[in-house]
Amino acid sequence: MLTGSFAPSVNFHREIDAYLETELNIVRPIKALVDTNLQNQEFCLENAAEYLGVNIRTLQRRLKAHGVTFKEIALSVRMDMALKLLLERSCTTENIAQHLGYHEVNSFIRAFKKRFAISPSEFREGLHYL
Repeated sequence: MLTGSFAPSVNFHREIDAYLETELNIVRPIKALVDTNLQNQEFCLENAAEYLGVNIRTLQRRLKAHGVTFKEIALSVRMDMALKLLLERSCTTENIAQHLGYHEVNSFIRAFKKRFAISPSEFREGLHYL
């Protein structure tokens, strides 16, 4: 244990915590940006970097530090919303695809199936058993 002039102060720990929260935890704001721009399939890493006021490469490095890419975050946000919308039985698959920014329903179905290993309709059918 460090003591005396080598011991980190309480403020030092707070500064480190603040740094980690703001500098390294970039995933949360990216998720929020993607969620806000959900219907815009063209929203990309460059747009996010510009909005956050950072260089594209800097944003890529920060995301890499968290073990994710922008594409992975965007897909995760879209698929989370897809699950929520599928639970609302009034939303058609076509409406969900459009809401999520997919130009083609089949593109949405393929992405959903790749992520969850079942189609959106199979997911809905499975809800009858809950």
